[in-house]
Amino acid sequence: MIILGSGGHTTEMFKVLNFLDLDKYYPRVYVHGHSDLMSELKLKSFEIDNDCKVIKIFRSREVGQSYYTSVITTLIAFINAGVIMFREKPDLILANERIDCKLIEIEACLDRTWENLNTGYWKDVSIGHRYCYTICSLLKCILLEIDSREEKNKIQEIAKQIDKGLLLGAPIVEAPELLTNIASKINNYLEETNSYKESLKFEIDDKNIPSNLLEGCEWIKKYKSPSMETFYRDIFKCKVPAVLEECISHWKALTTWKDPNYLIKIGGMRTVPIEIGSSYTQDDWSQQLVTLSEFIKSHVAKKNDTVFGHKQIILYHPEDSKYLYTYDTRLLSNTAQVNPLNPDYNKFPEFKNAKGFMCYLKPGQALYIPPKWWHHVVSLSPSFSISFWWN
Repeated sequence: MIILGSGGHTTEMFKVLNFLDLDKYYPRVYVHGHSDLMSELKLKSFEIDNDCKVIKIFRSREVGQSYYTSVITTLIAFINAGVIMFREKPDLILANERIDCKLIEIEACLDRTWENLNTGYWKDVSIGHRYCYTICSLLKCILLEIDSREEKNKIQEIAKQIDKGLLLGAPIVEAPELLTNIASKINNYLEETNSYKESLKFEIDDKNIPSNLLEGCEWIKKYKSPSMETFYRDIFKCKVPAVLEECISHWKALTTWKDPNYLIKIGGMRTVPIEIGSSYTQDDWSQQLVTLSEFIKSHVAKKNDTVFGHKQIILYHPEDSKYLYTYDTRLLSNTAQVNPLNPDYNKFPEFKNAKGFMCYLKPGQALYIPPKWWHHVVSLSPSFSISFWWN
């Protein structure tokens, strides 16, 4: 049984029906007000040549009707509805209310779950709260899809919520790739319809990049296109860091990612987490969720020439942990207090016994960091990097 309201309610209901396999829902019984001519016309155009039953029901109140007489008509409509339900005995009832009302309810659930996800330590967050955030994200996107708002704004809002679901939710056991697949299809749609025309540019200038070896450090060994045997024998098995050259020369990203216009076109509307501040141990550090387009325009692309893709990296062996003066707090227990670029030997005298391994990572190079090694990374310019983690 399908209940048709009037105006926007009927329009939304038919949008819902478009998502259903109607062959599985038969016979269909439609119920609408006896004076609702618009629902009657839309029903005829929707169910062309289909055999369905239509029941007209008394309305509890007509537009402009006196509130006094509405008491009587409401009672009549109530009895009429009871008779119809007793006679038809439907297995399933489809009814709806205003989409914006449902969106408010879903937003309230998302906000409450968001608070639970962002309180305390992430590893202590209940998996139930993460499932809840995923499900609510999906429900919000479904409601937005059948909403009547402008298509472009609707798709952008759906993309944002799906990304937040991916970042904070948890994969549903029955469909672990559901959010990922939806995000991929939305991204393809946005890429095809993106009419971005602004011209931004990254200028590459590596003349002013430092190359000096810091005191107490030695260079990390470089390997040029090492074979799998060499990598396993000399690097992985020995648990030593290594700079790998010409191993990712085939990546298209080495050229395409230098063009901010390309990045904005293929993923400008996707939501990403960013960290703002000098260091996550400082008071000026914070996290934000922004679109990739906002990030590039605000933090990467500048009017002046920009050096692109260089980092200074210093590593320390796990055995040197005792010289690095880790924080006593639980949240920063895996973070050293010493700044290797400007160490305070009066405050951290044992740090002079630590041996650093150093490199300046350039575009196209890869750095292998063994498990549990300490790392200190400084971006010498705006850059794009990818991290791969293995168990």
